[in-house]
Amino acid sequence: MVKCSDRVIVISKKENSIAAIKTFIEANSLEEEIFQPNISTIDYITDLIKQHNSLAWIKKFILQYLQEKGYPLMTILDLRIKTDLADDHEGLKFLRSFMLSFILIIQIDSLKEAFCNLFIITDEPDYKLLKDTIKEPRFFFRNLKTNDEKINSIIDKIKNDQSVYNKNFNIFISNGDANHAILRSELLTFLNMVKAKEKLRNKVSAPVNKTISPDNSVADAADIIYKFNDSFYINGEITTNYPYDLKNEEIYINGNFTSFTRLEVITRLLALVRKGPKPGYNINKKKDLIINITQGSKVDITTPVTLAQLISNELREFKSVKIYVPVALMPVIEESKAYNMIQKNIVVS
Repeated sequence: MVKCSDRVIVISKKENSIAAIKTFIEANSLEEEIFQPNISTIDYITDLIKQHNSLAWIKKFILQYLQEKGYPLMTILDLRIKTDLADDHEGLKFLRSFMLSFILIIQIDSLKEAFCNLFIITDEPDYKLLKDTIKEPRFFFRNLKTNDEKINSIIDKIKNDQSVYNKNFNIFISNGDANHAILRSELLTFLNMVKAKEKLRNKVSAPVNKTISPDNSVADAADIIYKFNDSFYINGEITTNYPYDLKNEEIYINGNFTSFTRLEVITRLLALVRKGPKPGYNINKKKDLIINITQGSKVDITTPVTLAQLISNELREFKSVKIYVPVALMPVIEESKAYNMIQKNIVVS
């Protein structure tokens, strides 16, 4: 599996920001990637564009880098980079080509876990315009079409499925015209976010040395239940009758939610979150998402890992995520190494 390095790539011409970036890199014992001695990365990139008179070289460049060094801890770059190419009036072609190349590369099995951590620096007008929409893949891929239908299919999938986009991209937008203290603070926030994700990934990929109950290995996956209006959604089916009193517009996980059933539980949960309980009824992502693990459900030390994964990826669009856990299940939840990652989301019930 491709690994993350401690290297930071800086592709910026914003002199106002570069000093703060270099101070941040040094203060956090990181290493800035130098592609050619005595020349900035932005000038190195600009020279390559002039040599090729195109951006077709980017995919090979990124592929070679990932194979040799792993993916960068962070890539800090300007939103708009002047390429002097005839079809790049907005100055966005480099960023879009960079992201498209990365998406194509992660179709390679050995590189599918690579992550693109982008810290994008803008000027004041762009920041005001884009700060709330920059995470939307549609912005980067609008009007983007190739002569390859397979590539177009991948682009469409990224455009239409935020969770697919979130799986391999982490984006932060910063105002390059702000003062240095704000920029350094935002860089540190982003760094901590990236490190938390890396820590989670390592835990997820690590083998679990835990004795598993035979009962769990043959158990059915927990039901996903959601009450809305006077109806109940249960694993994709709608009914007006349910034997227990449930709170409106809250998700309930009822049953076995362990390492043996986690994939099915995730599938059921995401089907509800993405599509809503019925056509035309979407779960409001501007509100808190409430998830209840019911009394009598079964969990194990992989449950917090699964929840942390969901919160940092597929559920990240919600205002916040609160997970209500019965007090009887807390000893198992707290035993997990991933518990500290979801501790702030847990409410003991």
